[in-house]
Amino acid sequence: MVELNFDATQYEPSTGGGAASVFETGMYDFVIVNTDRKMTKSGNGRMFVVTFSCFSPGFQGRILIDRFNVEHTSQEAMDIAKRELSALCYSVGVLQPRDSSELHGRPLKISVDKVERTDRPGTYGNEVRGYFDHLGNPPVRGTQQYAAQPTSAPTTVAAPQPWQSPTAPAPVQQYGPPPVTAPAPVAAAAPAYAVAPAPANGGPAPAPQQPWQQQPAPAPQPWQTAPNPQPAAGPTPPWAS
Repeated sequence: MVELNFDATQYEPSTGGGAASVFETGMYDFVIVNTDRKMTKSGNGRMFVVTFSCFSPGFQGRILIDRFNVEHTSQEAMDIAKRELSALCYSVGVLQPRDSSELHGRPLKISVDKVERTDRPGTYGNEVRGYFDHLGNPPVRGTQQYAAQPTSAPTTVAAPQPWQSPTAPAPVQQYGPPPVTAPAPVAAAAPAYAVAPAPANGGPAPAPQQPWQQQPAPAPQPWQTAPNPQPAAGPTPPWAS
């Protein structure tokens, strides 16, 4: 942590920046994870160094660093650095930080360009082209653009353990129409049998004769066949006399 005592409202936000680690040209999501104060290489001032961690898909955990010459022998260099720092403060919604830790955990979007390094030809670095709030809005002096709470750098979500798996809901019992019961078979009516007439003398009536007790009628015998009647004789014709 670094004692900052900086007032972003006193400077016009800038949209440029310093050297950074390599990203393809574009806009990315970052969160501030560290701040520090270091001497410049020339020894003519001190830099406020901010470390960002990217959480855009495909770039999670990649680092971007920007440096602000808040103390320098050149007044112009200090004015440029303070305008850039003002843009950063507006983008994360902390306009008058007393300590740099107030910026930690604040998400924002940063526009970067991929450029060839002048000190190492054939290699590339990044230049910060602008700071924006977490919704992509540019910083505007006199506005409070960010109101969300600080967040930590994104972490990998652990896979759910077997005991944490939700219990599958019990299957819903399906009710169908009640089964159709086949009607009971109707018993066939008993065959009617001839009933013998009651005896004339008032005695008990004989039991009705069952089918198996009935005997077929006897076939007529030859002697019981009636002779065919002969035709009556007519008058004798004259020539038969």
